[in-house]
Amino acid sequence: MRTVAVLLSTYNGEKYLEELIESILKQEKVNVKLFIRDDESSDSTVSIINKYKNENIKIIQGKNIGPQKSFLELIKVSEKADYYAYCDQDDVWYTDKLYSAIERIEKETEDEPALYMSSYEVVDSELNHMYDYDMHFEKKLRLEETLVFRAPSGCTMVFNEKLRDILKRTNPYYIRMHDFWTLMVAEAVNAKIITDDVPRIKYRQHGNNTVAINATIAVRAKRLLRSAIEGNNERWQQAQSLYLEKDNIPMTEKSIETLKKVVCYRNGIMNRFKLAFDPQFKTYKKYINILFKTAVLLGIF
Repeated sequence: MRTVAVLLSTYNGEKYLEELIESILKQEKVNVKLFIRDDESSDSTVSIINKYKNENIKIIQGKNIGPQKSFLELIKVSEKADYYAYCDQDDVWYTDKLYSAIERIEKETEDEPALYMSSYEVVDSELNHMYDYDMHFEKKLRLEETLVFRAPSGCTMVFNEKLRDILKRTNPYYIRMHDFWTLMVAEAVNAKIITDDVPRIKYRQHGNNTVAINATIAVRAKRLLRSAIEGNNERWQQAQSLYLEKDNIPMTEKSIETLKKVVCYRNGIMNRFKLAFDPQFKTYKKYINILFKTAVLLGIF
């Protein structure tokens, strides 16, 4: 029976936390070790966690550093396991979530880094079904597309020890989100990426997490404009952060060139045009492609 280290970062998650933990403990055909890092919660989150604390549930209480860095910390401090899985504090897992992922990974990979992701069932705050969210896995995931558009869901991710060891070696100066970083690193090192169109978790949609799913063209355009005005340029910064890891992890030459195109695109108008109209940098959403081209040509990507 395989051992899975489940990585959970909590922050003021008292409302739904017990349902999540119970669903993790009900996972079938796997040994689960739960590693929880609390990001300085001010509610009863820690008290709830302490009720479950045992030899297979370990708690780390740290300073508030945000979920991005908190999850990366968990990657580094968690114990050795066969597989690793991220989880959010407000979801509920199907009982076969982990075993289904492991079956796919072991069937489709050999001795290589591997990352599994699935679609998910969107539910309301009371777990009533709303719809199944299609992650559009019909095409092979590419680093170029991820830089343009992809917003992976870390709560569905399961990865093997080889990928975990690579992630441990990274120390990004900027990280948009832990799941985005994980997918980019996996793509950059040519890891085996396995996608599952079958939902394996109940993704709870409530006031704090609805924007990512329901973002309209107008919302995405506003984000892009706000990012440009504030000088954030999140995806460009993330590309640069990953590019700086090229000597730390076994990145492919193609990935290095891809990242270099993005990092250096502002160095002259020709570089902007080359990136904006590079056929590799596109996604299945036409309006996203238009926004990307516009942002690059204006130098605000």
